[in-house]
Amino acid sequence: MPTTGPVSPIRLMDALADADDRLVARLATLRPTEAWPPDLAPLVTQLIDQVTTHLHRERHLLLPCLRDVAQAAATGIPHPRCPYPTLAHPMRVMEEEHQAPLATLRQLHDRTTGYARPLDGLAGALTTLREVDAALREHVRMADHELFPRVLDLEAGLA
Repeated sequence: MPTTGPVSPIRLMDALADADDRLVARLATLRPTEAWPPDLAPLVTQLIDQVTTHLHRERHLLLPCLRDVAQAAATGIPHPRCPYPTLAHPMRVMEEEHQAPLATLRQLHDRTTGYARPLDGLAGALTTLREVDAALREHVRMADHELFPRVLDLEAGLA
């Protein structure tokens, strides 16, 4: 029987990591080639760089600390070692980093008329851009509006 109520932060982190893996796989199919129009290729390259850099930092620098705080709160162990005095600042940095790829996606959306502009040989790429757009917006929603606030509440309880 499904449970009701909020999902645990650890389960949210796992779901976010799975969704991010799918996002990276979608991005890998977008590598610009000479087939891309010159007004889109640099933006696609920029988007790939922004998202992959952000996800790497989030996964390797922040999520281990979030997981430690969630586990500490669940088990009652002392506050975990973390290089940050509080997770509020690195979370804010991640939230700010979310804005750059969203802005790039807005430019791509506008330049492709809502991902509908006819592009010879690139129809699949526009579908992928639409999927990346939705996946990134879901990443931001999960991180900024679900995971980060829950972990900050847990961290406050450990103080």
